[in-house]
Amino acid sequence: MTGFADLVQAALPAGRRLPDELRAALDHLEAVGARIDNEHGSFVRLYPGEPEDGQSGVYFAVPDPDHLRHYTGNPDAAETSSVVPIARTGGDGSYAALWFDGDRTRYGHLGSGSGSSWVGLIADDTIGFLRFLAIGYGEPAWPEVHALTPAEDLARELAEAGGADEADGAETFAWQPPDALRSWLRTTFGVEVPERAAEIVAVTPHIDAESDDDPFWRHVAAISR
Repeated sequence: MTGFADLVQAALPAGRRLPDELRAALDHLEAVGARIDNEHGSFVRLYPGEPEDGQSGVYFAVPDPDHLRHYTGNPDAAETSSVVPIARTGGDGSYAALWFDGDRTRYGHLGSGSGSSWVGLIADDTIGFLRFLAIGYGEPAWPEVHALTPAEDLARELAEAGGADEADGAETFAWQPPDALRSWLRTTFGVEVPERAAEIVAVTPHIDAESDDDPFWRHVAAISR
């Protein structure tokens, strides 16, 4: 069976290369059992085994070469190949993306527009991006959760769904951190994962802003039609 990282690399635009640290992370997650293959394709989650309540819903997906052309309304693949959606960050269809910015690879967020409105830079390097994902939000696409811990965000969601008191019949379950990715980052790169995304992501520009200084927002705006 072809390794997941190889599937991702094969789907990248010609001349684009999967960063070594991201390839290593995908290889590790696949090795511990976080890959899922079904009728919809191949995916890698942040946890081994089948999805459970309390886990992050983030998953890596094999890139769709048409995604950015549809997202930006720009049919010119030479322009849109600089941004490659690679990880689903929300059930609304938002993605984190590889950004091939000249001779370096950065990471940006593409809010769906029908849900999350965040289009902006996540991190300037792969380790920063992986630390962001390893925080473990259910859906990191939503900027309003970045000031909360994932456990606080989950408690808020449960409360909004009907309260956290089991006596009231509300569904209760505990947040589960993505320990497989966290421990690998600690062991391999000697880095820790922050409690909140606000420690990594400084600003979250709106998809419909007239202008913004965020470099990823500016790039997406420049290639949009």
